[in-house]
Amino acid sequence: MMRKRVSGAMTLLSCATLALASVAATPSAYADDPPKGEVKAQEELKPSAGVTDRWGTLGGTTLGEGMALRAQIGGGSMLNHNNGYLNLDAGLLIALGQSFDLVVDLKLPLLGNFGVIPAIGIRFNLVDDKVFHLALVANVGVPIIFSPGVSVGLNVEPGLVVSYFFSERVELFSGLLFRYSPLFMSPFLTGSGHAAFHGIFRLGLAYTLSSSNMGFFINGDAQAGYEPQRRFINIGDRASGLSLNFAVNAGTQFKF
Repeated sequence: MMRKRVSGAMTLLSCATLALASVAATPSAYADDPPKGEVKAQEELKPSAGVTDRWGTLGGTTLGEGMALRAQIGGGSMLNHNNGYLNLDAGLLIALGQSFDLVVDLKLPLLGNFGVIPAIGIRFNLVDDKVFHLALVANVGVPIIFSPGVSVGLNVEPGLVVSYFFSERVELFSGLLFRYSPLFMSPFLTGSGHAAFHGIFRLGLAYTLSSSNMGFFINGDAQAGYEPQRRFINIGDRASGLSLNFAVNAGTQFKF
């Protein structure tokens, strides 16, 4: 009888030991969970919904991924086969890589001149230093003016653009561009081969809304160069062909 009690006690002790070993070997479901305070801190560090990264459509920072739309209205003092006194402009940017954007653009001169200027271009990022970005840009367009008279030309516009981000939503952008514009057909100039040369300095500011990838921008352009179609500056009693013009643009941009 004593042996049976000892044997039963040993069996019970063995079962208890195995149960304790099993519990010790099983990881706790909450062992890896961080404290609630740490979880809250991590959630606060996450970026706001919709604002994924620093980006822009006119400066030196490329999209990285996705696409973006840009629409703007602008007015200036230059009137030639590239511009009216009032212009509408719309552009589609497509990211073909982290540092490379394809740009498709359509410009509509509306006042003084009436026409259409389709263009295609690239933007290639050279420097990406978080808040500072530098990119090479190049655009080719075909200006077609219907009124007054029919003019057809070509735009070749390379340059460098930069961006500086004060924050993820505030961008200061600038650029130095060079435009070569041969004119092939014009009611004002006979023959072909007449070409304009302009240097363009651009300075602007963009702001992206905190709740979405939508932003607004404003920029000014100062243009100086040689313009065979319209002679703005006289030297003595002769038109020199030199030109100096200013323009202001405002618009919106959206990344998706």
